[in-house]
Amino acid sequence: MIGPGVKKFSVGDRIFGQSNILSGGPDQAGLQQFCILDTESAARIPDNITFDEAATFPVNAIASFLALFSPADLDVRPKFLGHDTDYAQETIVIIGGSSNTGKFALQFARLAGFGKIITTAKIRSDGGQILRALGATHVIDREAADLENQIRALVGDDLLYVVDTVNGSYEGGVHYQLGLSLLSTKKKGALVTLMDGEVDPAIAATKTAGFRKHQVFGASDMHPELAAQFWRELPGWIEKGALKPLGSRVLDGLDASKVNQLLDDYRDGRAVTKTHVHP
Repeated sequence: MIGPGVKKFSVGDRIFGQSNILSGGPDQAGLQQFCILDTESAARIPDNITFDEAATFPVNAIASFLALFSPADLDVRPKFLGHDTDYAQETIVIIGGSSNTGKFALQFARLAGFGKIITTAKIRSDGGQILRALGATHVIDREAADLENQIRALVGDDLLYVVDTVNGSYEGGVHYQLGLSLLSTKKKGALVTLMDGEVDPAIAATKTAGFRKHQVFGASDMHPELAAQFWRELPGWIEKGALKPLGSRVLDGLDASKVNQLLDDYRDGRAVTKTHVHP
């Protein structure tokens, strides 16, 4: 069904989008057969991907897109979004590159043209090749004893852009030691996080040029103009192969116990493969 005055879509179109459950209420929530989507936060699914592949983009992709390109966050202004800044000589560090949002952040950093895209991750049997295929130029083992020194050898004291996709706590606390430590002391850099938390005041005091720290909220309705551009351009990026869908698994049937177990895994920080529920 489409609402009155909607010209962007037709009945029968395959659609993906992001709901607004905060102000839209339960009619915009997931895990139901039908829900309402705002046309400005939705797009047609390209023919070259499935419904399940399309479902890996909302939330994770918009969160990483906003983290990089929102003026309130890293404020990266790349040519592919109509700006004229060249990032070929710039470096970005993405902490948690193997997370879902991290994988999209790598792809957007590549689209933006960053010369060095450094990420931290648990090194698996592929030696980081999956993350390199998504855009990383350097993959550093997150468990390395000299993790900071390895990254520092690549960035020196010039790093201006850090995205931390994994650290923090909604209960507060100090969580961003690595990301903040890596930022330049002589230039004002920016640290964007997905989760809440406080920076270490001792490390903050070393940033003599200052820094910006901001928690991104990956909600389309909170960034209407930039999100509208995201949803307008997203199908084309996918069709051209500039953005790749993530891996996922399917949970067949509305089994409340299995859904609750999955939500508990997210809550408790256990490793979770992105999961889609098929009624």
